[in-house]
Amino acid sequence: MADRAALWSFIGVLRQHWFAAMSGGFSVPFTAAAVYFDNRYAQVIFGGLAVASLYFAAYRIWKSEHDKVLVLQESLSPTRIREIEAQESHAAELRRHTDELEAQRATKRMDDFRDRFLTPPRPLNIIVGTGIPFERTKATSTRDRERTFYLKVENRDEHKPLRDCKLDIISVTPTPEPDRGMPWTLDQGFSLAAGEHKLVRLVQYDEFTDADLEEKWRKKLMIIFSHDPKNWLLLQISEQILEIRATSPDSGYCDVKCKLWVDENWRLRIEKV
Repeated sequence: MADRAALWSFIGVLRQHWFAAMSGGFSVPFTAAAVYFDNRYAQVIFGGLAVASLYFAAYRIWKSEHDKVLVLQESLSPTRIREIEAQESHAAELRRHTDELEAQRATKRMDDFRDRFLTPPRPLNIIVGTGIPFERTKATSTRDRERTFYLKVENRDEHKPLRDCKLDIISVTPTPEPDRGMPWTLDQGFSLAAGEHKLVRLVQYDEFTDADLEEKWRKKLMIIFSHDPKNWLLLQISEQILEIRATSPDSGYCDVKCKLWVDENWRLRIEKV
């Protein structure tokens, strides 16, 4: 049944090309010959036209299919096959990478959901802030004042105390010069009763209140405190990023990052990042 349908399809296409050849540009030489020669040759000429048109129509059909085969062969040449394989490999790698990213995002969303809604908050916590009680100023003369920022370390548990607490700076960016080594201990060995907090000194800077004071007389360093009152860390007044960690045997650790800098008005600033 399929062969019969293909045969009739071929005959239909052949007829179209045959009639086109007999009435188109291919028939012009034969028509000219019929006009030039005697009428007794007209039958032979037009018979030749019919036969030649039939062959020409068959050639046109073959050429069309042959061109398709050439295109297919070109598309399936070893070089093209390697190109297709490389494209498919690259696409597969992109899909795999995309799937991995989606899996990572899904895992992070689940972790964030668990931390936010399912996991109880860790008792030990650090708060960075400004104003009272985090910020204190003290006039040291008529022309300058000391501004000090504190960190608030709190026990959020309503029933259990936290013992042997410790507060460290675990990194400073950029690295201070000279490098004093990290961690830098701000305070240690203190306990927090349930719901209690403690303010720990972090940084101090001497601000000159005289706006007309020349820059060369202004201080270029801020002081980072230590658990040892005889020891301190000096940092440039340009932007400094501190990563701070609080630990206790009775709680998971708590990390926080803050930014310290002195602004264009020569005032010490702090901000959680």
